[in-house]
Order: sequence, then C-alpha cells, then structure tokens
Amino acid sequence: HALNEWEKSCNNFIEKYKNLPQNEIEKILLDERTLESFQSLPEVERLNSAMQDVFNELLQNQGDRTKLPGSRQALLNKLEASGLRLAMGEGQYWLQPDNKIVYKAFLPHVSAAMQDYLTCLSNRPDSFFSDGGLKFPVRNYIQWAQQWDDFLVKHPGLNVSEQAQKAYRFLMMTALFCDLPNTPAFPRYNKGKMQDEWLLELHTAVQAH
Repeated sequence: HALNEWEKSCNNFIEKYKNLPQNEIEKILLDERTLESFQSLPEVERLNSAMQDVFNELLQNQGDRTKLPGSRQALLNKLEASGLRLAMGEGQYWLQPDNKIVYKAFLPHVSAAMQDYLTCLSNRPDSFFSDGGLKFPVRNYIQWAQQWDDFLVKHPGLNVSEQAQKAYRFLMMTALFCDLPNTPAFPRYNKGKMQDEWLLELHTAVQAH
C-alpha cells in the first residue's frame, strides 16, 4: 500500500510539469526548490517506517542483499525501479527519492543542451563522501569532472554554465586537494607531499581520457 502511494505521488509530481512549455520546464529543473520538494514527498517517510525490518536485516548481514530472503530482495529491486534509492550512513539504512527518475522523465521535453546537462547529473552519484572520506576512487572524481568540462566546451555560455562550472570545480578540488580526515590527499606523515597511491589514481584518470 505504501509503495502504491509513493508511485502515485512520484507520477503526479512529474506529470505536473510535463506539459509546460520547454523553457518553463527547464527553469523548473534548474530551480533547487523543485528537487527539494521531490525529496520531501511525505510517502517516503511512511515507506521507511514500513521497511524497518528489512533495514535491520540488512544491517545484520552487513549490507549483503544476497543474504536476504528472495521476497525482500525483490521488494528492494521494485522500490529502486520505482524511483527510490537505498541510502546508508552512520549505521542506518533508509530510502530516499532518486533524482535520476526526474531527469530521465524530462529528457524528451527539454532542449538538446539541457539533455546533456541532465545526463551529466545522472552520471554522477547522489553522494560523494562517506564516513569522513571519499566514497569512490579518486579517478572517478576526475572522470566526472571531465564530463562537466566536455559539457562546457560543447555548450559555452548557456544559462546552466554557472552550475556546470561549480560542479566541475567541486570535483577537481576534491580530487586534487581533498582534506577529509579518512582520505587526505596530503597526509601529515607524508611531509606535505601527495600520496603515491593518489598520484597513481590521477595518472590513471588522465590516461583513460
């Protein structure tokens, strides 16, 4: 029942904007308040309450979904297909709306440049950090930054350029000067030098491009 309510609410959210003129849709997608309202849909809270037993079982199995009963694995897959994602932090699991379902729904309704912008957003994860450190290898941050750089070269001077530049700078600064306690690029013990493993990651990312 809670899942049906979520699916209905998610569809209503998307349908509310789908038939607007293209320029209006693009303005709405660029307005941070749009995705904030999507993230705040009340049906998600009810789903999280109903899923507590599944979350507890996941914790007991250290996040290994293959150890869950088949029915619960199927339920998680269905939830993710409906526009939710499983998040985890500080020893807890929860469901939250996945913005990617919004980006995908509006791809046919926006300009080619906006399609590229939404694709860049879809290619990056919803969170970059976990437990005081980077969540992914350094090379990934460089690759995501390069996607934004390619976008800016292809679409200079667009109304989304400022957001794209901000995303690019954030990723590059993270990759080159990360100072998170669990994954510092320049650890104290290395006397001001970048870690050899970090340099190797950067070199790998450059070669790959």
